[in-house]
Amino acid sequence: MTNARICPSLSYTTQQGEIKVINGECQEIILSPNEEKIGDINISLLDKKEEIKNSTKIFAVINITYSSSLRGLCDLYIESGYPSCTVSRNTEMKIAPTLSPNPIKLERDDSFSIDLEVYRYGEDLIIHKIEAKPLETKVIRRLRDKKIEEIITIDSKCNLEKEIVIRKPQDSLRVCTLPQPKIKVKEEIGNNATFQYFQLNCESEASKKLKLCEILEKEKRTEVLKKLPILLNVSFSTSKSYSYRLFLSP
Repeated sequence: MTNARICPSLSYTTQQGEIKVINGECQEIILSPNEEKIGDINISLLDKKEEIKNSTKIFAVINITYSSSLRGLCDLYIESGYPSCTVSRNTEMKIAPTLSPNPIKLERDDSFSIDLEVYRYGEDLIIHKIEAKPLETKVIRRLRDKKIEEIITIDSKCNLEKEIVIRKPQDSLRVCTLPQPKIKVKEEIGNNATFQYFQLNCESEASKKLKLCEILEKEKRTEVLKKLPILLNVSFSTSKSYSYRLFLSP
């Protein structure tokens, strides 16, 4: 979804060389992805008609400010693989995320970093929030008085909430550093919860006892242990101005 604010104005130069501006009423619209809307923008001339008629230059200026988001997807490979991230763009900006190291070596790398390359095409670009979260695989079991969740996840949040003004045509941002993915086991009894963590493989004696490993082996879905998809969401706002020279009809 895109929230857009459209503000029109009329700029003209009088016979005395004075530049005057008449501001029209701003409009706000909400657009769904790939939606197009057509409408009218009105500027009231009030009592300025005669002055405008005698002016030397007239311009209609339309300023559009809108806020939206772009999404990216990166696969964090475990031990080996061929890393890739999707690049997202619109008319104002492009984002190209990267993960490092990728692949991640569980025995060597305790963490990995998420970086973002931002390309600015529009006039102004402000990033308000960047968040990254893994696409989790989860198995839930209920045994009498307790509930057990086994989750392939990253046990940390990645939310960068601050205004970042992109001034250069191309800029690099360090979004966050996250711990290596693990298998998280959460056991709930009443209001109490305990946690255990296992390395992201089903080869150790301890992890072989997990229901998650049993199901992945049985359904031949062990590729789930080889990479973890990570979704990125970048919220931003930007503005653009359009100027049109107007000529009065005789």
